[in-house]
Amino acid sequence: MERARSLLTGFGFREVITYSFISPQALLDLQIFPEDRKGRGLSIQNPLSEEQTIMRTTLVPGLLHTVRSNLHRQNLDLKLFELGRVFFPRGSEELPEETEFLGGVLSGLREEESWAKARAECDFFDLKGVLEGLFEGMGLPEIRFLGDARIPFLHPGKACRVYLGEKTSGSWGN
Repeated sequence: MERARSLLTGFGFREVITYSFISPQALLDLQIFPEDRKGRGLSIQNPLSEEQTIMRTTLVPGLLHTVRSNLHRQNLDLKLFELGRVFFPRGSEELPEETEFLGGVLSGLREEESWAKARAECDFFDLKGVLEGLFEGMGLPEIRFLGDARIPFLHPGKACRVYLGEKTSGSWGN
């Protein structure tokens, strides 16, 4: 994970660390329902607040909260990533399954405006380029992107699954 962190900071991203506790409503807002493994968060017996009653099953709610906070403060040009654990219940076992994930967000201008560079907003293809550079830098050349309109919180025409060989390793899009 240190290699991924180094590459992303080299691409101009800033690392954020968000809470491991979220609200069940955050998953519902993303249209992640209990039928999906990610829609079944592990309940916390003594939560810090009503907004933090389950362990996160995805990094997306925390990243979006960070984006929202920045946008409210007029920080519009964002390149953020988080390397963090998500937690899945294991049925009757005491300890949850913990898995390390990488999440990221691009927002605003691609580069600072100047006399030599026209104003250009970040888009779907900027993120694709970041992912290609990340996987290449990590020595993972067999990456493929396949469109998938079934990712609930992404635009159906701009959502992809990431495959390493034949294995799904994540998703991305607008």
